[in-house]
Amino acid sequence: MKTDPDKTPKRDPNTGRFAGKKKDKANANTHGLGMGVNATEEHQMLIRNVIYYLTGLFFDDRLAYEPFPETSYLREQGGPAPDISLYDRENATHPLIIEFTTRNAYQEDIKKCRLAMQKLYGIKEAVIYEFQKGDWTRLRILKGKIVQEEGESFSTVIGLDIAKMLKGKH
Repeated sequence: MKTDPDKTPKRDPNTGRFAGKKKDKANANTHGLGMGVNATEEHQMLIRNVIYYLTGLFFDDRLAYEPFPETSYLREQGGPAPDISLYDRENATHPLIIEFTTRNAYQEDIKKCRLAMQKLYGIKEAVIYEFQKGDWTRLRILKGKIVQEEGESFSTVIGLDIAKMLKGKH
């Protein structure tokens, strides 16, 4: 049996591994949504503070949804993972996602959240915070359409202002 030399897998000369298709590093393991882990201290501190506050409410039975940090809302490994998602166990959905972002990634993260809301059933709202300038954006579904509201940090899904969680004013 002859093999076609053009279809024979090629090895990387540096690693010796078979070279596959080149992947877009920005979208690797994100299903094209591009959400991934951002490990700066400031970014992680914001996630920690909001998770801490929301987890307290959840375990005190004052919040219906369970908060998770950087957890895929798809049931497969490597799926899109917003910074924070609130999980509705009863309906197996994530009605709220929260993203913390930088000035350079702000508009792109808004697009990613919008795409996630369009593609994935159950996300009713996304709150995005650009922590370098202090800008907030809320995306939510109203009458079947995604509405973008600048300057909004209040989540209608949970009835709480995310900005106040960052300032310790609960």
